[in-house]
Amino acid sequence: MINRDRSATRIALAIVGITWASCGGGSSSKPVGSEGGACTLGGSCDPGLSCLSNLCVKAGGATSNDAATQTATNTATGLDGSAGKGGVDSGGGTAPDIAPSTGSGGMVGTGGAGGPTPPAGADGGAETTDAPRIDASIPDASDVPIGGAGGVGGMSPGSGGAGNAGGTVGTGGMSTSPVVDCGPLTNPAYGSVNAPATTYPSTATYSCSTGFILSGGATRICQLDGTWSGTFPTCSCASGMTDCNGTCINTQADNNNCGGCGSICAAVAPSSALCAMGRCVVTLASAQPTVVGIAVDATSVYWTNLVSSGTVMKAPLGGGSPVTLAFGQDYPYDVAVDGTSVYWTNTGSASGDGSVMKTPLGGGTQTTLASGLVGPRGIAVDSTSVYWSDMIGSYADVMKAPIEGNIVGSTPTTIYVSNQSNIFCIAVDATSIYWGSTGPSTVMKAPLGGGEPTTLAALSTTGQSNFFGIAVDATSVYWISEFSRTAGGSSGGAVMRIPLGGGTPITLASGQYEVDCIAIDALDVYWGDGYGNVKKVPLGGGALTTLVSGKGTSTKCLAMKVDATAVYWSNDSDSTVMKVSPK
Repeated sequence: MINRDRSATRIALAIVGITWASCGGGSSSKPVGSEGGACTLGGSCDPGLSCLSNLCVKAGGATSNDAATQTATNTATGLDGSAGKGGVDSGGGTAPDIAPSTGSGGMVGTGGAGGPTPPAGADGGAETTDAPRIDASIPDASDVPIGGAGGVGGMSPGSGGAGNAGGTVGTGGMSTSPVVDCGPLTNPAYGSVNAPATTYPSTATYSCSTGFILSGGATRICQLDGTWSGTFPTCSCASGMTDCNGTCINTQADNNNCGGCGSICAAVAPSSALCAMGRCVVTLASAQPTVVGIAVDATSVYWTNLVSSGTVMKAPLGGGSPVTLAFGQDYPYDVAVDGTSVYWTNTGSASGDGSVMKTPLGGGTQTTLASGLVGPRGIAVDSTSVYWSDMIGSYADVMKAPIEGNIVGSTPTTIYVSNQSNIFCIAVDATSIYWGSTGPSTVMKAPLGGGEPTTLAALSTTGQSNFFGIAVDATSVYWISEFSRTAGGSSGGAVMRIPLGGGTPITLASGQYEVDCIAIDALDVYWGDGYGNVKKVPLGGGALTTLVSGKGTSTKCLAMKVDATAVYWSNDSDSTVMKVSPK
């Protein structure tokens, strides 16, 4: 029979996890201080034993705080099972109790009551009050919830009591939504994205490098479906700017990127260069008075200064200091070049002082090819002869002389004795010489060896007059003229074309102001006007292109030539020799 005090003691021992060494009465035949024996007078027992109700007993396996460490086994007879510890609930799920330790020989006891149900939304079960915390090492309710006490063991041998279920699982425990991550974002070209986080509902902000403009939204938000809002933005240059290796450049005006990235606009000093309208405009020479004749070859540009003690000059195509080829010339007018020499006309200060001259391309001895001329103007050269027009009184003759073998005073050959006035410009091809006059206003041609001339166009039939320039290719003759020119200038200038054999003149450009110079290549006709503009139009007609804008200034072109890449011309009002490329 179990007395109440001893039973209570056994219950207390079960709670703290101590096994009792005897299942009989309060006396023992075991040695004093040994397991199952009486305690000493001082209440002591052998090591590993505790004195309880005057008996030395072995400590049982204590309840662990988690299942991994609950391994101790009670070996005493008739003790309660250890108190089971309630599991911690996470998000409303049920966690099992920690398995109790097992007593040896006791009857299965009745488990202690479970802990109370926590409030809705709380995590897990709370600490129960029917299993007092009698060991300070066991966490209290603020740490983890614990279950009820184990059942009380019986007197007869058998299994110890099993731990009761832990605290009741909380209903509606706080639930945490799964983390939504939209993933990393990449930087746009020439820009960056600032995204401190990539989870819902983070915001990413885009920006562009200096000079670049953001196209698209500046912000994007991580959405619940795991995607970023909006679309991927881009960084691009503003209108009128070009991306040159990550820098927005105005290629219309940048000398280091003129017309395109990496295209350098430069000139050798004292020449100067300026990128304008995407083309490189070079001032090859300044302070060059009245340049009415200009020529070009593979290395240099040549010109004349029409003054009383004039000069024949040249400068490198890329710029540099001008070189004087001839000085002290009597009003040098027009100039031409071939592979070895420079040719020019001197109009002379008086009738009969005119001459046709040549000198080597690099300068040196000057040779007179014709002299005693009344007033030579336009000049052209081929492989055997030099050609010019000579103003004789009110009329002009078309003449030629060999480029070799002439001596001072030799008589040149007159190709055509005309009754026409003001023949300022001439051109030649393999068979004919071409010119235009203002009285009467006609475009003419004659065989190089002399003979009857042909009228290609009578400008009077179109109302045109004031013939100012001529050029020829394998199929057509091109010229510039005006309908009229008044003191205030004229906007009636036209660029014209006619087949070599004659026909109906074709207007390539009209409404041009004071056109005075013309040149052609295989594709286009070029000219300059009285506003300082340099323009071109396709040989067959079409849209006009302005290569250089004079911005309305009164800078008239007097002479013009082209090569494979550039246009060369002279400006009257500012006395400059100019170049623009690409043409």
